[in-house]
Amino acid sequence: ASVLSFCEISFSKTLLKLDLPDDPDASGKFNISDRSLSARFRLVQESKKLPALVIGMNDIYSQSNHDFMGDGQHNQYFGKVYAALRKSFGIAAAGMLETHLIYQYERNFGQSLYKGCAAALAFRPAFCPGLQLISEYDVSKHNWNNGFNAYLFRHFFAQFILQNGKYISGGIALQFHLNPINRKTHET
Repeated sequence: ASVLSFCEISFSKTLLKLDLPDDPDASGKFNISDRSLSARFRLVQESKKLPALVIGMNDIYSQSNHDFMGDGQHNQYFGKVYAALRKSFGIAAAGMLETHLIYQYERNFGQSLYKGCAAALAFRPAFCPGLQLISEYDVSKHNWNNGFNAYLFRHFFAQFILQNGKYISGGIALQFHLNPINRKTHET
C-alpha cells in the first residue's frame, strides 16, 4: 500500500432553484448552475485499531475570477476543506456499520453550506453490499440528513438525500476505478 492508497478527483454540476427578486420570471426554476472540481485523499488506511483519515476539498477553482484555492469570495457555493475519520464495524451476518466524524471549514464566507463538525452513521446490509444507508447530523446547523447511496452494476453510482427532512437532493455518477474494486466495501 502506498501513502496515498486512495485518491478521488471529481467534477460535478449542480442545478440550483433560487428565488431571484430582480428576476421574478426566473424564480422557482433551475436558474443557477454551479460547476465544481473536488478532490479527496486517504492519508491513513483503516486498521483494526485506527480509523481511516481522509482529507478533501470541494469547489477548488472559481472560473469567475480564475481563483484556485484563493479567498473563496466568488461563486464557490460548495467551497470547503475537510478532514474525516471513519471506523467500520462488522455486525454479525447483518452487514457493516460505519461511523464518521468530520470537520469542515468553509472557504466561501457567508455563502457556503458547510462549517464545523458533523457526525454520520452508514450501514451496508449484507444482503445488498452495493447499498449504503446514511444518517448524518450537522452540528453547526442542527440538521439531520438521511438518504442512501447505491452502486448499480459496475460503474454507476446513485445518491438520494433528504436534507433536514425538507429538501431533496440526488444524483447519478459514472465511475471508473483505476485499481480493482472491493465488491464488499466498494473501495479500491
